[in-house]
Amino acid sequence: MDNIILTMTQAIEILDNKKSQIELLLQEGLEKALILMESDAKRECDAIDEGLLRASINHAKESDDNEIRGRVGTNLEYAPYVHYGTGIYATDGNGRKTGWWFEGDSVKWRGKHFTRGQKPHPFLQKSMDKNRDKLANIFKKATEGLT
Repeated sequence: MDNIILTMTQAIEILDNKKSQIELLLQEGLEKALILMESDAKRECDAIDEGLLRASINHAKESDDNEIRGRVGTNLEYAPYVHYGTGIYATDGNGRKTGWWFEGDSVKWRGKHFTRGQKPHPFLQKSMDKNRDKLANIFKKATEGLT
């Protein structure tokens, strides 16, 4: 068996190169995972909204020396109300317990209307739950390139 002798500098250089390789593979895997989640969240949203909410769903990633993070979501103010529901239908009972009147201002909703709330449409959570195995496989395949 051959002995391999490395200086500390050589060993650190090899480890730094491996770290860079791992980071690159994980960044590529994260981007694929985010694209999958974004497109599926938009599909889940199709049944409830084909306009602003659907179009506003996007993804972003960021990293620092210790971790990479990804986010799929929307910045629309009303998105949480669609996702978690409102009134008596709100997830975890977090909505109003009684109905209420509201004044509609669009052509479709002109006039006064009574509601008890809106049932939740968890388009982001459904996408995450449905794709959990696919997401794991994306990262597994991404790291298979390590040598």
